[in-house]
Amino acid sequence: MLQLDDLRNKSVLITGASSGIGAAAAALGGLDILINNAGSLIRRIPILEADDTALDAVFNLNARAVIGTCQAAVPHMDARGGGAGAGVYGSAKAFVHNLTRHLARELAVRHIRVNTVSPGVFDTPFHVATPPERMEAMRQSVVLGRIGTPEDCVGAFPFLASQQLSGYVTGQNIHVNGGQVMP
Repeated sequence: MLQLDDLRNKSVLITGASSGIGAAAAALGGLDILINNAGSLIRRIPILEADDTALDAVFNLNARAVIGTCQAAVPHMDARGGGAGAGVYGSAKAFVHNLTRHLARELAVRHIRVNTVSPGVFDTPFHVATPPERMEAMRQSVVLGRIGTPEDCVGAFPFLASQQLSGYVTGQNIHVNGGQVMP
């Protein structure tokens, strides 16, 4: 948890838009912390009724503005952290998980169940360009001690498709990852 003492002697920018980042960094002598806090519902609209105008308004403010702010702010900050390059992919997957929950709520009155499956690290063409040392590091993070195979993921789909086996399951994200992620 961020404490007030953590902010002393730090250049902090709380924003949700990229305009003015350079001026703010110059005025503050650089940036140490960026808090992305943009957001608005814009208007309430069911997902299946959302047109391009509504989607653009919500995503421009709540997603694109945050990405733009990060892109503008990072050059003014020290390089930190790891896992570079997977942030956009991870963010898109987080969107899918959240969309699943909201669609499940909206479509339940129509007796439509909505779930998603999140495979972990699998030996598939997705990882053909992943360096061997990275694959080994990921394998070591799996509590079952191995990289998954496509056959490991197969059972989740008939389970979710079966009214008898999962008729009372909706809005869920089924993690098939050998225990690598346990939310």
